[in-house]
Amino acid sequence: MCVFQAALFNSGRQFCGGSLIDSTHILTAAHCVAHMSSWDVSRVTVRLGDHNIKTNSEVRHIEKKVKRVVRHRGFDSRTLYNDLAILTMDSAVSFTKQIHPICLPSGKALYNGQTATVIGWGSLRESGPQPAVLQEVSIPVWTNSECKAKYGNAAPGGIVEHFLCAGQAGRDSCSVSSQDI
Repeated sequence: MCVFQAALFNSGRQFCGGSLIDSTHILTAAHCVAHMSSWDVSRVTVRLGDHNIKTNSEVRHIEKKVKRVVRHRGFDSRTLYNDLAILTMDSAVSFTKQIHPICLPSGKALYNGQTATVIGWGSLRESGPQPAVLQEVSIPVWTNSECKAKYGNAAPGGIVEHFLCAGQAGRDSCSVSSQDI
């Protein structure tokens, strides 16, 4: 179980995911919340400690309302540069064995050649159904030069220095890219 994983819901429908970074904040993708009005934000809830989002049988999960959304000021919806947002929950969560913040890296750590794990409830194939149970896939992290060689101009705006590029044939995060950050 991923103790930091958050499921984001709008009016009861799961739409994205994120990571608990402290007792009141969730890190998510800016494109998940980019077009939300303050009224939309008022209907967003965060569920923590959940594994199966289609049931309420996990008695240890908690749900919090979101009171504020802050998108990275450099976010570009066309290129997805700076695709980061912070959600502030309406009250703090207590940490338990099932709910705990993610460990964040410090400085400019390099991950080239290491294995990354992508976690979320995104569909397992393009236009496929959304799974109820949290999914995960392990994929290798590439250098940006490998990424540029593979994708060239396919990425709008190109591959830039601060990107983290990862994937493997038949195993990627394309369908679940917003599910975990």
